[in-house]
Amino acid sequence: MNDKEISKFLSFVLRHNPGAIGVTLDPEGWVDVDLIIKNSRKPITLQDIERVVRENDKQRFALKDGRIRANQGHSVKGITAFDKTPRVPPRFLYHGTSLDLFDVIRKQGLKPMSRHHVHLSPDLETAWKVAKRRFGKTPIVFEVLALRMTNEGVEFYLSDNGVWLTDKVLPKYFAPKVFIDLDKYYFSPPPDDKEWYRIIIGMFPNLKEEFERTGKISPESILKQGPKVFKSDEDVERLFEDRE
Repeated sequence: MNDKEISKFLSFVLRHNPGAIGVTLDPEGWVDVDLIIKNSRKPITLQDIERVVRENDKQRFALKDGRIRANQGHSVKGITAFDKTPRVPPRFLYHGTSLDLFDVIRKQGLKPMSRHHVHLSPDLETAWKVAKRRFGKTPIVFEVLALRMTNEGVEFYLSDNGVWLTDKVLPKYFAPKVFIDLDKYYFSPPPDDKEWYRIIIGMFPNLKEEFERTGKISPESILKQGPKVFKSDEDVERLFEDRE
């Protein structure tokens, strides 16, 4: 197996289905490396595993005392492969995804789905890399009001490779920025937030009719306005900062 295949194999076994090769993870996700090597259906060496762990750009795996585990992303029940002590996150965290999921995420928030937790990136650049891995999709990044979530009782955890974890992100905790590049973002208000709708109408007067007719502005309508570089707009930035 090449390194990419080894990484996928380790992810599958250590995150989702250790039983596929007849191994069992302990409650923190660890398993003996020797068992991985012995039970693999294709030849793999300790040197192969050490190299993949060391060179993986996302630091997906950890090696310690002859054992290996995935740092996060588990769907296997009962596994907690991170420090369970709640941590205080930075003001903003980020979630990379694709444009086709914008509407459902904006309305429903972020959910763990098959994983145990929602995964959030510590910075925009990292989230953008995550979003771009969705091949054939248009990448976007949501900005999350992480510190506000903590102040309102939501717990966060930090994995060994720097990924922030939480149970879910409700729609009200999205910042009104949806990045479509590292320096450009759409301005998207939380659902049913009349104050932000008035700001949107000030920026896109043609959306006033939709707001008067329905009492809201759909995410699709906002996206159709095209990208704008809002960071140069002092009034909008001031309104955003005041709201935070």
